[in-house]
Amino acid sequence: MYIHYLAPFFVLEKAKAGSGGHVVFFQATIPTIGVGAVPQSPLPEQDYFETDKEISLHIPRSPLWITIGEQCAEEGVGISMFLAPNKFMDVGSVGVVSTLTGGELFWHPKFLKARDGVVFRDQLARLVSKMQGFNCMVRVRCSHGKFLCFIGHFS
Repeated sequence: MYIHYLAPFFVLEKAKAGSGGHVVFFQATIPTIGVGAVPQSPLPEQDYFETDKEISLHIPRSPLWITIGEQCAEEGVGISMFLAPNKFMDVGSVGVVSTLTGGELFWHPKFLKARDGVVFRDQLARLVSKMQGFNCMVRVRCSHGKFLCFIGHFS
């Protein structure tokens, strides 16, 4: 019944295997129970615009999602997500996994098959048929004293 709330842990299981690959999530609700739960209510956006607090609208509200993304990126697992909520969904929290792992995020609010079905089918077909590489290493040579550190989103 609550299998979608446990989905990040299945991804971690796959990531720890060290095999790399691509995981596709389909999620229609926000995780509200257990580890990784995020609040169901949105932040008061109007109060944060044009202030120093505006950046908090884009930061994940649960640090577990960043940890999942970093661990999956280290193991070469890319995560793409299809999000189709009927209510509020904190994409800033859930979507960070796709950003960190080099996956894609597809947003279909209030999904209706008649309206969104063709677009969804085409996006999914493109996602699973395109050539992809995972669990690879890139070596960049910089001049003496330069150091760069970046994880994920190598599209």
